[in-house]
Amino acid sequence: EMEYIDTLITSNAIQTKPTQVSNIKDFHTQGCDFTDKKPTIVLKFPASSATVQNVKVLATNVKEIAVVFTTESGSHTAPITGSPTNLPVDKFPTEKVVEITITITETTDSGAPKSVRVSIIACAPGVTPSTGVTSSATTHTSVSGISGGQTTPAETGASADQGTHSSGSSATGTISTGSSVTSSGASTTPGKICDEMEYIDTLITSNAIQTKPTQVSNIKEFHTQGCDFTDKKPTIVLKFPASSATVQNVKVLATNVKEIAVVFTTESGSQTAPITGS
Repeated sequence: EMEYIDTLITSNAIQTKPTQVSNIKDFHTQGCDFTDKKPTIVLKFPASSATVQNVKVLATNVKEIAVVFTTESGSHTAPITGSPTNLPVDKFPTEKVVEITITITETTDSGAPKSVRVSIIACAPGVTPSTGVTSSATTHTSVSGISGGQTTPAETGASADQGTHSSGSSATGTISTGSSVTSSGASTTPGKICDEMEYIDTLITSNAIQTKPTQVSNIKEFHTQGCDFTDKKPTIVLKFPASSATVQNVKVLATNVKEIAVVFTTESGSQTAPITGS
């Protein structure tokens, strides 16, 4: 599982109605004050969909909320109404979600909601029913390569990676970074564990990919037809926009990349020695 609100904030994926709140970033810190008495918060997942484990609204005066999920198939759930910090999660859809709508339906003082903070606990696209299962947190980053005009995806995981290739020609290829998170320890939602999820779209949307020494202009194509480099030994830096995650694998596929060296920066700030190989 992972806290997803940071990613939504970074991706400008939060809208409030009928009046837009100006300090969206405060949804995860000191909270936002509304002028509308029954506002709606719309959270659109910026890239890949995910399974939602929990939704909480913490505020000084919010008494009741109603949550509607829009699934990947385009269907809408019936409003799930209840306590802002204790919704019946057994009513949450098991299908992947692309949008969440939260309406604050009642406050304790009949006034506009104050100091509102939002928490979205999401996991990988798939959710597998289970009982008493514990799995480690996992993030996957997938890097794809082009061969004969086709893009062949491959699972990879990286917080930062360096690409090195044979001399005499510049690199040609695509990077699609997919991150997946699985439940760590006992899941907060009994009977569910998280699967892997593609993360490259989130990194692209969040402007979290940098190439050195020359910045590639068509970053969005790292997940489609691929990017061509002018530098012979470029470095690709992928900074997770919000929460950290555990990386399972890293792969770079391209038409002419022979060897890469990968360095991970951990949550504590330490860096691993370069891991070099195919």
